[in-house]
Amino acid sequence: MPIIIKYIMKSMSEKKLRTFLILLAVMLSGALCLTSLSITDSLLAIYVEQMKTSTGTAQVCIRPGENSPSQVISLTPGKALEQQVEYMIPVLSSSGTYDSGKKVVDEVSIMGVALEDYLQMNKLQLISKRSNADFTNNQIIISDQTAKKYQLEIGDALEIRINNIKRKLMIYGITSKVGIFSSEGNRSQILMPYTTLSKYLGTHQKPSSIYIKGKEGVEVSQLLKDFKVAYPKYEVAEPIPIEDIRTMLSMFSTLFMMMTLIVTVMSVFIVYTSFKVIMLEKMPIIGTFRSVGASQKMMKRVLILESSFYGVLGGIASWGLGIIILKVLLSVVAASEGIGGKIDLVITPDYLLGSFLLCIIICLASSILPILKVAKVPVKEIVLGGSNHSVKRKRSKEIRSIILVVFSIVAIKILPESYRITAASICVFLALIGIIGILPTIIKLSSRLTEKLFATLFGNVGVLAVKNIKGNKSILNSMSLITLGVGILLMVNNIGENLAVEVVNAYEKSFAYDVQLSLDNMDTNTVRSLLYEEGVTDAYGCYVSGYYYGKNIELVDYNNVKLASIEGVSGKVHADYLTYGYENEEEKDRILEQLGEGRNIAFSNVLKKRYSLVEGQKIQLKMPEGLRTYEIIGFYDTLMNNGDLVQIGEAYFKQDIGVHNYTTIYLKTSKEPTEVLEALKIKYKDRHLSGATMRQQLQNNKEGNAQIMSILSGFSVLAAIIGVIGIINNLFISFIERKRSIAVLRSVGMNKKQVIQMIFLEALYTGLLGAIAGIGAGWIIMNNMPYVIEGMQLPPIVYFVANGLWVYIGVATLVTIVASISPAFKTSKLNIIEAIKFE
Repeated sequence: MPIIIKYIMKSMSEKKLRTFLILLAVMLSGALCLTSLSITDSLLAIYVEQMKTSTGTAQVCIRPGENSPSQVISLTPGKALEQQVEYMIPVLSSSGTYDSGKKVVDEVSIMGVALEDYLQMNKLQLISKRSNADFTNNQIIISDQTAKKYQLEIGDALEIRINNIKRKLMIYGITSKVGIFSSEGNRSQILMPYTTLSKYLGTHQKPSSIYIKGKEGVEVSQLLKDFKVAYPKYEVAEPIPIEDIRTMLSMFSTLFMMMTLIVTVMSVFIVYTSFKVIMLEKMPIIGTFRSVGASQKMMKRVLILESSFYGVLGGIASWGLGIIILKVLLSVVAASEGIGGKIDLVITPDYLLGSFLLCIIICLASSILPILKVAKVPVKEIVLGGSNHSVKRKRSKEIRSIILVVFSIVAIKILPESYRITAASICVFLALIGIIGILPTIIKLSSRLTEKLFATLFGNVGVLAVKNIKGNKSILNSMSLITLGVGILLMVNNIGENLAVEVVNAYEKSFAYDVQLSLDNMDTNTVRSLLYEEGVTDAYGCYVSGYYYGKNIELVDYNNVKLASIEGVSGKVHADYLTYGYENEEEKDRILEQLGEGRNIAFSNVLKKRYSLVEGQKIQLKMPEGLRTYEIIGFYDTLMNNGDLVQIGEAYFKQDIGVHNYTTIYLKTSKEPTEVLEALKIKYKDRHLSGATMRQQLQNNKEGNAQIMSILSGFSVLAAIIGVIGIINNLFISFIERKRSIAVLRSVGMNKKQVIQMIFLEALYTGLLGAIAGIGAGWIIMNNMPYVIEGMQLPPIVYFVANGLWVYIGVATLVTIVASISPAFKTSKLNIIEAIKFE
């Protein structure tokens, strides 16, 4: 046994390229698996850490709601619960403007809190501070970023407009970017004494929020319950809605699981074909070991041990690659969301074990068939060279493969909605297996026509090339890898193209405004005053609420699912700015008019399909003002807010949600929208006007989607590269297996040039058929992707794009021909006598 193991270890070290290929294939699958498992938790940690910059260690937060009697809170009710809490800190939040001499006045965020209270719940790292002053009165703390930005130092005075009055403030300290300063972007953050800001805002020492942390042993659920009783008219909740964020982020995990599944199929093929080469090369040595006493059982164990060794090495290496991939992905997402600071990965032992086991399973499952096949070959046949058996392919196998393909297309459409993400993934896997299984049938059906074509173009060498492909498992495996590679690339590129097209279409179909803005106290007078501004031709104030806007509005009859967005509609004018896809003009007018005639509601078609809604159906909503029953009067198309959007009448919106100010204002302009927006920012600086043009919103959305798709494209290209290496590997297998037959052809008159031509024609045929089959695989994957996307609570906007398919065919064919160069020239240099003797 030690001798055998020593030989295998030496063999692995000698065949470095093949060992690298196997490890790379296994490692990529394991890395993607680790990424898929860890991505949701890691993104969640980033968002939670980002939100903790303002909430610190607080476990409960009390804030005014839209139905609260005041925008400030009394501390008196909470004092009765002081024995349960470690701290109960009053905080004021506001904003101001700083005129730095630029064209646009800069906005600043202000937190008012006692310094000793802030240090209890959050971090502060003062780089420098005033030695002769306390943090009282008009003293403030700024970040080193702000100090550099405005060239400020300790003791400098600056004027900040707060509550429409300029206040002269003195810099008490400069801190590094920790705590509330860690997420500071273009908008500077200021820390100010609580009593001072209360005086400036006139809150009479009442806070705008209260942060609470319970004593050790006190459950958060109990704190929430008790403080909800103490503050029934205010919002009492955990500062960070972790489960809601987790649900939103789960789509990343699903996308990568799909990619992992497809790459795993490729890895299985590569490892399988690599072990075929290993077994072919080891046949003489295996025969030697068997002839001197090694049993079949012993050889099986040793070869399985070698396979496991690849799995172990690949599994360990996959951790490193997975961490790199995860870090890159998180950095891209963080950059697109404007999140700064350190990025921590959340990788649990279970995730590491799961990816490691996948690598082991891939190696064992892929190598077991070649190992068992070699182990069963009698010693006599190995020694005498009688190990080649012609195995006739069973027709039942092809029939089963066709059934798998048909099932994968049909099954997803008839299964219940709740199983569709899992079902779609399984159907994709079955479809790929099925397509690979029917490749021999495709070869058989196409060979007659191809033989005639190749005979006309290339003579007998062309006919021979087509005949050689029939029943050649190595070439079939190459074709399978081409099929998988083209299918993956087609899927990723299709999704990318779908997003690029549909995002633009969604904006063009949904929005007819030029500028969207918000400012303090938006009411009808605000809209009226904006109409007199230069460059503004029309303005419309809109009410919006829902989960995306921090308010819980739930569909009671559907497990209290939260609506992402709900609009208050002010008649037909609403469609002049938000032009959703109604069935026709008459239907649009009817719906918009009826929304104002009672508690009527219109749903997007995405929600209609998701919840099987019908017109005339009564539906109960849990709203801030209590339970309300609405009647569904119609539906419309939109992809905004991922299609999670409903409309009700403006009057009922204000009554049932308790909102009195507009959420946003839309403008139409006669001048360049960017110029109009910049002018408004200067004029309404005291009301903290902010906004964006419709073109800016579209560009930001496109850039965010492009970043995610670039990562997926990178994975697909990496998978394709591995596939190319696998193709080369299979062509070498074919070369090893056909040494004798090629030598016989050479001995009866075929010259070197004809041998090379024959191998290139085989590659041409393999590339063409593989690419066509890959397009079929891509079509089936794209056929199932809408159900995956829909199961992720996203609009199913993915579909198969037929443009440019010739590129996939051309590239796949070219890759196969290039990959065949080395085997072709090796074959042409074959020693005829040695090859005929070889077995």
